Amino acid sequence: AWQTSIDGVRVLWARGGGVRARVRARRGGFLARARARCVTLRRGAALRVVWRTDCCCRWLGHGGGGGFPLRAIGASRDRWAAQEPPARALPRQKSVRFGRFFGAAGDCAQIEARRPGGGFGEVAKVVDFAPRAPGTAEVAVRVRFAGINGGCETFRARAEHWFERNRALEGFALGAEGSGEVVAVGEGVEGLAVGDAVAFVGGAFAEFTTVPAVLCQRVDSPSAEAAALIISGTTAAVSVGETGGAAPGEKVLVTAAAGGAGHLALQLAAMKGCDVVATCGGAEKAALVSRLATQAASRGTAAGNCAASMAAETVVIDHTQEDICEAIAREGPYDLAVEHVGGRILDAAMDSLSGDASRLLIVGYISEYPHNGIAAPHLHGDLAERLFWGQQSETLASGATVRGNVWPEDRALVRAARDHVFELHREGLLEVVTAGADDFVGLDRVPAAVEEMLSGRTLGKVVATIAPC
Repeated sequence: AWQTSIDGVRVLWARGGGVRARVRARRGGFLARARARCVTLRRGAALRVVWRTDCCCRWLGHGGGGGFPLRAIGASRDRWAAQEPPARALPRQKSVRFGRFFGAAGDCAQIEARRPGGGFGEVAKVVDFAPRAPGTAEVAVRVRFAGINGGCETFRARAEHWFERNRALEGFALGAEGSGEVVAVGEGVEGLAVGDAVAFVGGAFAEFTTVPAVLCQRVDSPSAEAAALIISGTTAAVSVGETGGAAPGEKVLVTAAAGGAGHLALQLAAMKGCDVVATCGGAEKAALVSRLATQAASRGTAAGNCAASMAAETVVIDHTQEDICEAIAREGPYDLAVEHVGGRILDAAMDSLSGDASRLLIVGYISEYPHNGIAAPHLHGDLAERLFWGQQSETLASGATVRGNVWPEDRALVRAARDHVFELHREGLLEVVTAGADDFVGLDRVPAAVEEMLSGRTLGKVVATIAPC
């Protein structure tokens, strides 16, 4: 971080802009926080400050992300003096001194709900909180990017299904997957050190979070793509692979194929040499889906999967151009359906399965989520909700299997699938499409990112930037 002095006060960081800023300063060894009302932005001024997400940079020996030039109002410019210290790499020691950081209320911010409500935007509030030091087998992470999982965040905020326990809490954190840098490690952690970039699962709508090390994946650098892969990529991998069991030559239906998990499942199926039928809405999404499937088939061939070169041309169903249910029935029957939408589309997919060896995986059912109001009538009622949250399976009269749990019982298979998608991406064989990282910056923009994801307008995985790298 840049250093400066204002009447002998060393500014460590400031938050805010315009005519107000929140300043954290040290004077004579005493750490104090104050409201600085005489602060405004002006191009070319000498002072540069660090965003609040980097409030612990002085303990890590690492200067934080972007800053802004400031000037004092009603004071001469010579009262502001700035100096940029030599760049220092984030240290990779086993542990760091966080006594003044962990457990210090107000040092960091997160998105929290004080009580359940009707949806994410209704209950989400940015609040100060005291980060928790990592315990055994845990790591603390400085969050850079957060993936937007609209369904889970909706039901977490409503305290429904798996999140009913939130009803008994006086406040609960929101957010799931993200990527960032490890800032501290607990006892018993192997393979991760301070300074490592990771993708992780757990509490990503915060400036810092503490998560089990087993839920982290080392990456080259924090990125929106890494945040997208840790849940959506792993989900796609098990849906097509370990649980779905897609085989070369099989016909695979992928609904919402331009979405966060759908665009990855589409590519993985094409790489395996499957005949893919993909649904989406709009010309831009249809073009993306067609391109991804074609490229994935050629990449599968390059990776040694000869069956990929024999895959038929991907069929793209654009529901803005034709009746989607009629089109799904026309292109069937299917050996595997990876279903993200629910409602009438789930009905059509179930009715188009090929027989007793076919399977349908309910990855989501976004058309039935509460933000849509009253769901349109459909044949199978609450089947998607019941199987998904109950993690159950049901055998149809045709012998086909409908599964609400995509995850293998053997967690080693889940970790192998996670490793697989990250390796494919690292090798350039799996394209990760993200949206929103440039538009939704900062915790206060996360509710808008959730709303955008639920709108269905975006391409790929919606990701918010919590703190720029």
